[in-house]
Amino acid sequence: MLKKYSGISKWNLRLKFFFPQKELLLLTELRLLLNSLRNLIDNAFKYARTGGILIGVRGRGNHALIQIWDTGIGIAPEHLNLIFDEYFQIGNPERDNAKALGLGLPIAKRLAQALGSQISCRSRLGKGTVFGFCVQTADKTVRLR
Repeated sequence: MLKKYSGISKWNLRLKFFFPQKELLLLTELRLLLNSLRNLIDNAFKYARTGGILIGVRGRGNHALIQIWDTGIGIAPEHLNLIFDEYFQIGNPERDNAKALGLGLPIAKRLAQALGSQISCRSRLGKGTVFGFCVQTADKTVRLR
């Protein structure tokens, strides 16, 4: 069973969080994890103008699968391999810095790699995108210093 929390953004987007009822202890570097999540969530807000964003965590064996879903514009299949390239931006050929720099996803990818994970991405053009990565978990009996 999942706990459900939701809120409303200033763009009339639904923001939902799904966490397992069973406590998960993540074995990770908190700053790297938070910075990676910040970049992925920021990306979701940039491209979702209606619908919502879902941030979910699920236990998968000795890992936690963290996913960010959005109902944004989606990514064309031919761009999926390019979105993690530095400065690559779909729909910004004029390189307008007011539309950001195109560094959020490459930074998120590098941070996930530093955490020993890889970011996956699935998308349907016009429907939305989901980014996900795994973080190692520990048994609750593990003692932390």
